[in-house]
Amino acid sequence: MLEEDLTAMIKLIATDMDGTFLRDDKTYDRSLFADVHQQMVAQGIKFVVASGNQYYKLQSFFAEYPDTIYIAENGAYIRSMDHIYQTHFFSAARVAKVLEIVQDVPHLDITVCGARSAYILRTASPGY
Repeated sequence: MLEEDLTAMIKLIATDMDGTFLRDDKTYDRSLFADVHQQMVAQGIKFVVASGNQYYKLQSFFAEYPDTIYIAENGAYIRSMDHIYQTHFFSAARVAKVLEIVQDVPHLDITVCGARSAYILRTASPGY
């Protein structure tokens, strides 16, 4: 298959962040990505970031690319900058039950992620 044929078939490129797209210091080559992104846009290729991280954390890496699609929080929150495609969530009762079970586990820091924010217990250490 010719390279041109393969390029014409590509409609979407997705990447994980930690250990894949990002370097160990949580940075990436912004200049190189700007060039690659420009080529993707010119060829009609969508860019998707898929990660266990929160949407707002992921979006901070790509704020200058409003066409990026995010599959955040292990698929629980799927959106672009201006459109929410899908959300999956637990009921308040289920969250309360899980917190009741895990809040007394020693050395366990808990973050509960929501569509608008993330929440930690008031008892969390200042470093957390």
